[in-house]
Amino acid sequence: MHALAPPAARRRNPYARAAVRRRIVAVLRPTAAILPITERFWSVIDHGVAGRVARFDPSITDEIEVNNRPLRFRLPLQPPALAASAESRLLAFSCIEPYPRGRWPPAARQIHRVDLFCRFFFSSGARIRSTRAEVPMEDAESGPASWPEMADVEPVPQDDGPSPVVSIEYRDDFREVMDYFRALYFAGERSARALRLTVEAIELNAGNYTVWHFRRLILEALDSDLLEELDFVNEIAERNPKNYQIWHHKRWLAEKLGPDIANNEHEFTTKILAIDAKNYHAWSHRQWVLQALGGWEGELQYCNQLLQEDIFNNSAWNQRYLVITRSPLLGGITAMRDSEVDYTIEAILANPQNESPWRYLKGLYKGENNLLVADERISGVCLKVLKNDWRCVFALSLLLDLLRSGLQPSEELTGTIEAMKNSDPEMADADLAMTVCSILQKCDPLRINYWSWYKTTLSSQT
Repeated sequence: MHALAPPAARRRNPYARAAVRRRIVAVLRPTAAILPITERFWSVIDHGVAGRVARFDPSITDEIEVNNRPLRFRLPLQPPALAASAESRLLAFSCIEPYPRGRWPPAARQIHRVDLFCRFFFSSGARIRSTRAEVPMEDAESGPASWPEMADVEPVPQDDGPSPVVSIEYRDDFREVMDYFRALYFAGERSARALRLTVEAIELNAGNYTVWHFRRLILEALDSDLLEELDFVNEIAERNPKNYQIWHHKRWLAEKLGPDIANNEHEFTTKILAIDAKNYHAWSHRQWVLQALGGWEGELQYCNQLLQEDIFNNSAWNQRYLVITRSPLLGGITAMRDSEVDYTIEAILANPQNESPWRYLKGLYKGENNLLVADERISGVCLKVLKNDWRCVFALSLLLDLLRSGLQPSEELTGTIEAMKNSDPEMADADLAMTVCSILQKCDPLRINYWSWYKTTLSSQT
């Protein structure tokens, strides 16, 4: 993918998006083979601005691939003129990037250059066509030095001391923004221009916790619309989904806005988790929102959906446990245990090598080993799995815990374990628990030292 600037330089000020859209439309409209720009289509273009790749074929599918992940959109039908064009079967934007601020040639300060890379697919193959267009730079981004409201501000350069060991070579636009930021920050100014400047600083480095902290102080001082702020931070979070400072800022906003915002926050984390199901920040935020602001109504169904899509999703199993133990709507673990045991056993029998439901099953009886041992379904699922695969470590491990806690095995279970022992002449242990432990030493070599230690604890009990 052709690049004009590092990813950080390609990130756009969300407050300037309307201007950016006008400029790009001005470039795109004269091109006959290009579809009309719509709000949905713009969301794809925005991924391109953020340095990602988006491609789609509206004549074949309504799926769009962004960073190799399919996303489904409702695309407008092709206009008849385009449908008749041999070159309009597929249009893809590999990149739509403005030159970074401050890097344009001096003679081109009034021109905003945009490189458009359009890929057209034909029945005979594919080729890439590149066009360069120049449009006036009206409303284009510029640094704080050119903002009229900053005329009275004296920038404060970064103080690296008299003899810095390794001086960082900052880009000019970064240095300019941070110099003005320091001036307002040291002055303790809470103003509209300071708020605007934090946007610039965040776009350049979304992980700067000092900038986020200062922004919160300004928002409070100005009594700003926090719903608008939530829209802003959500957009930044979509581009930086694993940034601690952004998620902390979202929590701060949610605390201020209260329970009315809970469902919106759940919708946002659902969107993030659809891209990365293991995003720790999104899960942590979702759990905090549930417990602090509510929104439990559809959470168990959400867990069901995730596990239907991927039964190995350990994060979804963890979330399910939180829901059945903490939700004020379900009656707690006591009320849910029976149905959850059935659900979990079904998942185990479908995929015995999936560790998550085994852990979940045992967690359903946390602190109540007597109930775990007494429930015949637990030893029963161990027996069913071991009949088909006597080397299943998860079934053996749970069975060992049951035996150690006082399980009186059925004749069928005893016979199954004896058959395992007889298949290996080295296993001479008479005790069933010792036999299972010996099998685990062979089947689970990664933890052989643990099982050897476990065996000594069994010996001390006899």
